[in-house]
Amino acid sequence: MNAIQLRSCKRAALLAMIVCVSCMATAIFAAAPARTEPTATASGETTRGEFQSRAEPLPRMPAVASEGGCEPRYRNGLVGTCINHQPCRGFGVRDSDGGASCVCYVKRSGCSADERCDAQEGQCVKDDESEFNREH
Repeated sequence: MNAIQLRSCKRAALLAMIVCVSCMATAIFAAAPARTEPTATASGETTRGEFQSRAEPLPRMPAVASEGGCEPRYRNGLVGTCINHQPCRGFGVRDSDGGASCVCYVKRSGCSADERCDAQEGQCVKDDESEFNREH
């Protein structure tokens, strides 16, 4: 076999491998069950049903620095932020209209008074929940 035939054979083998991998991936994803959310039955058990709507991605909003010295203090020793001279249990972001808003990931207006915005969880958690004693 000369070098040209060897190169052609390698290309054919590579192409066949790519086709096999893409077929396998298609079969795996086609066989995966659709994600559903739980619904309650008459006996109180939960079953999974279809989602009601598609999720929309959040717009990218630039961060706003804390200003004013009104940051709330959490029980674990950390502090929130001060946005628009108001305590914010979350962090500040710039809205589409140019104003600053308090948010905790997808929760607009930040967390409630008995919660804190937790970066590891990516959501509001109870303020009395110790950062070091949580189960992950």
